[in-house]
Amino acid sequence: MSSPSISNNTITANSAGDHGGGIYCYDFSPSISNNIVAFNSSGIYSSDDGTPTLSHNCVYNPDGYDYDGLSAGTGDISVDPELAGVEYGEVHIQPDSPC
Repeated sequence: MSSPSISNNTITANSAGDHGGGIYCYDFSPSISNNIVAFNSSGIYSSDDGTPTLSHNCVYNPDGYDYDGLSAGTGDISVDPELAGVEYGEVHIQPDSPC
């Protein structure tokens, strides 16, 4: 089983069927840290065969679930990340962002 690292990303405005949209972990165990996963069709998903380690992520306002197949990690939050430019594809954090 692979163990990649997913860190320091902003993942926004994506959609997919079933569990996709945000981060989809199937049969692997990544370290997922310091990401903003917001305004997607889903948040973070893990299959039974994966055991991701989560820390300090912001998972906000998915159409479906924040977490499926796993629980929030240490320091994870679910608050508006105060992003600007989402509608134009030029996403950046505003100065007053909790992220």
